[in-house]
Amino acid sequence: MTATPRIVVLGAGYTGVAAAKLLAKRTDASVTVVNNRDRFVERMRNHQVATGHEPRHTTLRELFARTGVRLVVDQVTRVDPWQRQVDLARDAEPIGYDLLVYALGSHADLGGVPGATAHAYAVAVAEEAARLRDKMRTAGAVAVVGAGPTGLETATALAETYPDRTVRLVTGGALGETLSDRGRDHLHRAPGPPGHPGAGARQGRQGRRRRPAPRRRRPDRR
Repeated sequence: MTATPRIVVLGAGYTGVAAAKLLAKRTDASVTVVNNRDRFVERMRNHQVATGHEPRHTTLRELFARTGVRLVVDQVTRVDPWQRQVDLARDAEPIGYDLLVYALGSHADLGGVPGATAHAYAVAVAEEAARLRDKMRTAGAVAVVGAGPTGLETATALAETYPDRTVRLVTGGALGETLSDRGRDHLHRAPGPPGHPGAGARQGRQGRRRRPAPRRRRPDRR
């Protein structure tokens, strides 16, 4: 009798959950997901946590109900590719696998910038976003570093929630370079949310204020 293949998925974010469900549905393998918490964290909504708007809590057990996926809530300490097993922090018995899906995601490297570890808040982590929420109760100004989708959403959400604070967006590249032409044009023409003149964008190491992009005048066809 052929042994049932064992698939282990490390991480239960968007990718880990989707991969585990798909593998359980389309294969005959046993699928095990290892995650350090039972709660499903929607990273793209962490900026809402920073402004005091808690997103709906969904447990992984709810998401994996009736899918055949086994959930192990524990911390991965080591992956042994030679023995094909994963060591856990609380469980003395390692989990063996035939196929390993590494979906632990990314994290902010605050140690790469002097002073960031002590003074910055990484909204990519729910706990850090909650710390930023608490800090914003007394902060007079905040600088959001990075103008990707997360940075833009965080800056605008903070400015809308705290209209009496100064919110600055700092980027080393072009402001809104990942947006469409229409979205980038709208971004450059809007210095901040209505009623919040203190919101602005700064670009480059010298912190030069970004000027609105000039609008093109259509030719007169008369």
